[in-house]
Amino acid sequence: AEYCSGFLRVFCYFFLLRGRMKAWKITEFGSVDVMKLVDDFPIPEMKPSDILVKNKAVGSNPIDYKARSGATVVPSEENPRIVGWDAAGVVEQVGSEVVGFNVGDEVYYAGDIMRRLGCYAEFTAVDYRIVGRKPKSLSWSDASTIPLVAITAWETMKEDMVVEEGSELLVINGAGGLGSMAIQLGKQLGLTVIATASRQETVEWCKKLGADHVITHREPLAPQPEKLGHARGARYVFP
Repeated sequence: AEYCSGFLRVFCYFFLLRGRMKAWKITEFGSVDVMKLVDDFPIPEMKPSDILVKNKAVGSNPIDYKARSGATVVPSEENPRIVGWDAAGVVEQVGSEVVGFNVGDEVYYAGDIMRRLGCYAEFTAVDYRIVGRKPKSLSWSDASTIPLVAITAWETMKEDMVVEEGSELLVINGAGGLGSMAIQLGKQLGLTVIATASRQETVEWCKKLGADHVITHREPLAPQPEKLGHARGARYVFP
């Protein structure tokens, strides 16, 4: 096992030195079949504010297949693209303007694939200002599922809704990816959280995440908060 581990480190270092990496590239839009695994994709060039992350796990979001299907820069043989927003990994290199991160740090991030290469690759160059330290309590795979939904939920509540402490938040589909994050953030922001769910397991999940009340979206929503004692309903509706 020690020999294999050492061999893999040397193998990865060799690829880094020669400027090549494994990646799932696309040269055209389409179904999952357009993704091709290659082992000679150029390692992204770093900007002064970038860190180079060796990815340990990557997440998959609905926006990823939308990007693969036609929502990013048009790919071609001359301009191949890599999709994927969410990932978790280890800092391999740091740019000259980077502060707060060092080689070897464990991080997670949601990249910027509308302008840069995504994370479905061995390495990703990403601006350090959109990178966070991976919580020690999370596995690599768990950490890679969080960044995009967390950012979306946070920006929706703090920048779009500008929620006020003590108000009611209605989370539609509380057991979904965004809903699960919204419930937790809502409680952290001092809101009374009312989540919707329709199955027993999703009801229990919402309660486990901290929802104060769980109502069903299989029935008209408006009367249900009133029956729970919230006469005015919910001030905010997410999403």
